[in-house]
Amino acid sequence: MKHSYNVLLVFLVIFNFKIPVIQYSAVFACMLSTVTYARHPKYIAVLKKTASKKYIAAVPLTLLGLILLLPLSPILHQTYDFAILKPYFLQLILICITIYILPILIINAEENIFLYFLKIIVTVFFIQSLIEIFAFMLPPFANLVHFFQKSEIAEMNMGGLRALALTGNPFFSLSASFGLLYIILFKYFQEQGHRIFSLSNVGVFAVCVIGTFFAGRTGFIGILFGLALLIFSARSIYFKLGSIVKIFSILTIAIGIIILLLPAEIYDLVVDKLLPFAFEFVYSYIEGGTVTTTSTDALSNMYFPISIQTFILGDGRYMDFNGSGYYMSTDAGYMRQILFFGVFGILAMFIYQMVYFVKPVLVALNRRLLSQRYNDLLFFLIVFAYMLLVHYKGEVIGFLPEIQIMLLIMFTGYLSQYYFSPIAKYPANEE
Repeated sequence: MKHSYNVLLVFLVIFNFKIPVIQYSAVFACMLSTVTYARHPKYIAVLKKTASKKYIAAVPLTLLGLILLLPLSPILHQTYDFAILKPYFLQLILICITIYILPILIINAEENIFLYFLKIIVTVFFIQSLIEIFAFMLPPFANLVHFFQKSEIAEMNMGGLRALALTGNPFFSLSASFGLLYIILFKYFQEQGHRIFSLSNVGVFAVCVIGTFFAGRTGFIGILFGLALLIFSARSIYFKLGSIVKIFSILTIAIGIIILLLPAEIYDLVVDKLLPFAFEFVYSYIEGGTVTTTSTDALSNMYFPISIQTFILGDGRYMDFNGSGYYMSTDAGYMRQILFFGVFGILAMFIYQMVYFVKPVLVALNRRLLSQRYNDLLFFLIVFAYMLLVHYKGEVIGFLPEIQIMLLIMFTGYLSQYYFSPIAKYPANEE
């Protein structure tokens, strides 16, 4: 029961979907947590202890510092375009709510806090994938999901293929988050050792892959990075090769069986619409000999020459002049940030993002066994490399709330397991 409650809290915060009256699910998570603290007053001491940790306090404080710097560019350029502040204030609120629920997760955690926190994140995306699958197969269920979305988002469903997730942003944000999930998933499998190919793990992986079909192709990039984590890990070559063969064999069989068991009308939707969308690059290569998609074609036009002054100082604009679209009609991550505040602004963004990574890296360097040290550092490196790559398509580094929340939960679990003195002073069953 406590695990289900923890999963619910994390689901509500990461996906932050619309709820009538309350407005946002993250606010509901905050309300539920407040009730928990009221019922268990001693948990408040754990909250104070958690929030006072330098690593945890540094995240919102650094983000607040970044927010204070953001207005400088539009003021300097006299554009007074402060539209960028809204998503960063939202991120700050979500980070604070995440810190607010962390003590509850820690108190209710299993013996290995890091492994348990990975499990929570994996479970959250497994549930989201199930929601997408049911919404795709059952139109009434899809209508229920759309009830918890903004009307303009629900209308962008691409004929029933997208906007099926219970989240505030079911497009790039969700697909990029799914990509990070796969790296976390492979790390979770790695930490389990001999149980890597248990029936439950295989089922979770298969369901998440199907969920990614609806979230967006960007998520599949994470599978490649997850495989890199497996291939370059400190394990025998036989284990690595065997694991890769087993993963793709089991995945192919599982998805094949699922497709064959689908009702005829759903089968036609999958074959005629879902697969061509998810594997557009494969269809493009078969038909025209080029590995391209509509997204890659559009992305290639979103990077263009700019002046050296813009490169250094930006133009101080985030939205178009009439406020109806992105400045210079580009939503590519590096380009948007350079156009707004130049290369120095991007440097500030990277400094904020590195606050998440520095302490876990230092702790990993001091782990006793060389293999543990190597595997953990490899994991952190691959996570950061993935973020750098996906940032080419859209704003991720220091920006995407879903990924920042996932990082904060994951790294807090890591530090709680291997560095912090025990935070959870009170057992979960103590009143």
